[in-house]
Amino acid sequence: MMNNLEIIKEVLNNKYLVEQRYLFEKDKDTKGNRFETKYTIIDEKINYKLYRFEPNKEDLFPFFSKLSGLKKICDYVLFAEEGNVLFVFLIELKNGTQKARPQLLASKAFIEYVVESARRIGKTLANDNIYVII
Repeated sequence: MMNNLEIIKEVLNNKYLVEQRYLFEKDKDTKGNRFETKYTIIDEKINYKLYRFEPNKEDLFPFFSKLSGLKKICDYVLFAEEGNVLFVFLIELKNGTQKARPQLLASKAFIEYVVESARRIGKTLANDNIYVII
């Protein structure tokens, strides 16, 4: 029987899976100043998979129109498994006073779709033991 992380890895395209032990953002703030942010993931005993969906580099949601905000998504999604519990951390790295909530809510809807899609094709996820943290 597959664990939750194996199911997620099977459902999501591997080109978005990042094999790194840190979160990294390099961008410009609202004033045009360049910035870099890096946070180490402490993972001594936790099994996890880290995904990065970068809508700026490609058309992540090609079925949506170009309506402003429709293709927003957070910087990283970290799936962590402890026992039979799947935790989904939605991570948006910001520098300044910009609001991350719209991207986090959009990402939550996307992850709910991923989970339901896995169930729809017969993959048994941790039923009621999935926690999405924004």
